[in-house]
Amino acid sequence: MKKLELNLYISKLLIILALVLIVYYGYLNRLNGIELSMKISIAEEIKQPIFAEYEFYDEIDTLPINTEIAARDFYQLLNGALLQSSPQIRSTKIKQLLSLWMNEDILAVLIWLEQQPFSHEVGEYYSPIIQRYRQDDIESAGELILSLPNYNTLPSIVLDYVSYLAEIDSMAAAIWIDSISDETLKIQAQRQLLQTWSQHSPHEVIQHLIDNADINVSIRADIIKDIVNQISRNEPLATIQSLHLYPEEFQIQIAYSLISHWKTSAQHSAVEWINTLDGRVKDKAVHSYIDYFGVTQNPLNSFTLVTKMRDSPLKNTLLLRVLKQWHQVSPLAAKSHLLNSTNLSQQNKEKILQDLSF
Repeated sequence: MKKLELNLYISKLLIILALVLIVYYGYLNRLNGIELSMKISIAEEIKQPIFAEYEFYDEIDTLPINTEIAARDFYQLLNGALLQSSPQIRSTKIKQLLSLWMNEDILAVLIWLEQQPFSHEVGEYYSPIIQRYRQDDIESAGELILSLPNYNTLPSIVLDYVSYLAEIDSMAAAIWIDSISDETLKIQAQRQLLQTWSQHSPHEVIQHLIDNADINVSIRADIIKDIVNQISRNEPLATIQSLHLYPEEFQIQIAYSLISHWKTSAQHSAVEWINTLDGRVKDKAVHSYIDYFGVTQNPLNSFTLVTKMRDSPLKNTLLLRVLKQWHQVSPLAAKSHLLNSTNLSQQNKEKILQDLSF
């Protein structure tokens, strides 16, 4: 009997203990639920994500760009991104954040960039920012570029700005270029300006070159060549009529270019026009005729034109070239016209015969 009572007593104790444990664990779960709820509530109140630190993933495609979070705390996000050890991931993350931020406050972005220590990586961040900034304030954007340190990206930033400004105000671009302290970069910027400017206003560029004789010789020659090719191709008749209005430096290049764009079926008119020219301009036109129309198609025309050139090394070179090619197809005619030419001295004839072994 006593043994039965003891068993009942132990069973009651076990039941009571089980109930106590159930109540205790329920209470703990309730506390955890309250704590989680409080965390969520606080996070919502201060408008911050529940996680304390932003994560930066190894895969670029999974970078957690959240526009609302980034707009509220760009500094925290950017400073976190700077800690990323992978240059590729770090650069991509920062460029994405700056792209978002510049649409909200471009000046704040520029301040943040100025606060960063010098590195060529920082220079990469400036390019898209300046492209955006110049839309709001093109003059301030130009001043900013002039103040930038020597980043690897500086030349591309300068040339891009020059192209942009030249489309709006080419003279303003020319004035801005004068403020560039690095002479090599200044020359590159001048070339970029003239190339962009000549696309829409070639005659303005010609006048600019005439008024500014101090422009780099190499750039000057290249731009003149580009422009005369453009106007000779697009407006040949107007260019022929206005040829005399240009300085000789331009006339020489224009004459060569006009002949190189002449219709192949109109050789006769090309010869007629060449015969209206004089001096170095005519010589250059003849040179172009030999280069463009060749010799074998009408060797007599080529020979006659060359013999009427001024005495010069160019004339001697072209004479030998014409007679050599003519002699290959008609040796008797080539030698006969050489000997009977009234435009060449006897001394010149003998020298040519000796040089060509006729």
